[in-house]
Amino acid sequence: MIRDMRLLAVATAAALVVASCQPSAELDPGAENSPVGAVIERLFSTGSVELLDAQDVRDLEEAIGTCMRAEGFEYYPEPIDAGVTVGPVSVEGVEYGSDEWTARYGFGISTQRYDPLLSNGALEGIPGGVGAALVENRNEAYVESLPASGQAAYQAALDGTPPDTRERTAEEEQRLYAGSCEGIAVAAVAPVVLLIDSLMNQLAEIGARYVAHPVVVQEAGRVERCVAEAGYDPMTELAAQMAISDRLGREVDSSIEWSNPPTLSPDGIEALKDIQELEVEWAQALAACGGLSYQRTPEVQAVIDELRDEFLAKYVTPLGNE
Repeated sequence: MIRDMRLLAVATAAALVVASCQPSAELDPGAENSPVGAVIERLFSTGSVELLDAQDVRDLEEAIGTCMRAEGFEYYPEPIDAGVTVGPVSVEGVEYGSDEWTARYGFGISTQRYDPLLSNGALEGIPGGVGAALVENRNEAYVESLPASGQAAYQAALDGTPPDTRERTAEEEQRLYAGSCEGIAVAAVAPVVLLIDSLMNQLAEIGARYVAHPVVVQEAGRVERCVAEAGYDPMTELAAQMAISDRLGREVDSSIEWSNPPTLSPDGIEALKDIQELEVEWAQALAACGGLSYQRTPEVQAVIDELRDEFLAKYVTPLGNE
């Protein structure tokens, strides 16, 4: 699995921002004519986009390997069979946005958040797991063979992690990352990721304005009342997603055993199963109230369209065809 945590951070942050914008189910044919514009347009329109396909990720691994070897280290590009995706995606042929998808995967949080665990065979049998064959991590074994100083130098070359613990500014960390093998590879192979990364604060601001919009507040109140009438605590999709994520962090993350490959303890597996059942139950309750992201009202969609057009015009159009 690729080690570039920036890709995962961008994907996760973008998913959280866009989750608050109740995406529509159709693309706007007038998407901006630039890579980052196309990604932003798809995020607003569908809530799901593939930042990189599997070949992009393989190319990224090869570029990192070339750079690391030039720095005097060994690096073994890992076999990649999937890209980097933001937002819910179809799983095992079940289309996101369908009743079947919601009944099987809820919001898709646990089945996506734990992909590394669910796909390596360690958790085969839990929804979303595919039981793939285990792959030896040769890079991990190589790093462990180095002395402590060599391990620190390896990490600094790989992702810019400094060998000391001095606190650094965000600008300093950005410069260190940009000069690392991962940073150089991402800039060459996947520049759209860095462009999206540079716009995360602006995306977050748009998300906050959406949540506070009177039309959205009114619709959220309607959904909360409907869910409460069905016997649940008042909630919206975003509130339910955050609650599920919080429980996963408290009850499952702490139970991950960071072996090769990582596994969950028996208690962690039971906790994950319980949380997945609750996630599906809540998602179905919200679906019955028309409260899921793909069930937006025309009034809510008009708010999204306005914010999307403003964002594209203000932040994306100046980028041109970069």
